[in-house]
Amino acid sequence: MRFAFTLILAVVSSMALIPLLMRAAGPLGMLDAPGERKVHSGPIPRVGGISIVLGAVLPVLMWVPLRADIRAYLIGGLVLFAFGVWDDSRDVGYGWKFLGQFIAAAVVVLYGDVTFSSVPFTLDQPLDSAIGIPVTILFLVGITNAINLSDGLDGLAGGTTLLALGAMGVLAFEA
Repeated sequence: MRFAFTLILAVVSSMALIPLLMRAAGPLGMLDAPGERKVHSGPIPRVGGISIVLGAVLPVLMWVPLRADIRAYLIGGLVLFAFGVWDDSRDVGYGWKFLGQFIAAAVVVLYGDVTFSSVPFTLDQPLDSAIGIPVTILFLVGITNAINLSDGLDGLAGGTTLLALGAMGVLAFEA
C-alpha cells in the first residue's frame, strides 16, 4: 500500500506542478522556439523536467531512509536537475551537459558507493573496483546521455524510461 501511495503522490504532485510551471516558463525564459528541426509550430514550455524531478524527490524525502546511496542519488539528481534547468533556459552546449552528467555519475559512484561488483551472465565473477568504478560511471553517463538525446519529442524519453523501469522491475522481481 505504501508503494501505491508513493507512486500516486509522485504522479499527482508532478501533474499539479505542470500548469503552474507552464505559466512561469515565458518569464523564466524557458520556452522552446520553433525551428527547422522541431515538430512544433509555436513556442513550447520547457518545464516538464522540473515537475518530474520535484514529483520524484518528494516521496523519497518523505518515506525513504536517507542512507549514503540515497543521498548520493538525490545529490546526483540535483546536479542533473541544475544542468537541465540551465540548458532549458540558456541552451548550453553539449560539453557542459556532458560535464554535468559526469559529475552526477561520479557523486553516485564515489559518494554513494554504487558500483558494478560483477558482470551479469559471467557466472558472477567479482569485478575489481579499479574496473568497476570507471565502468559504472561510463554506464551511468551513457544511459543519462541516451535518455537526454531521446528527449526531442513529447513523451519519448518518459516512455522509454517507463519501459526500461518496467523491464528492470520484472527482472528484479524474478531474481
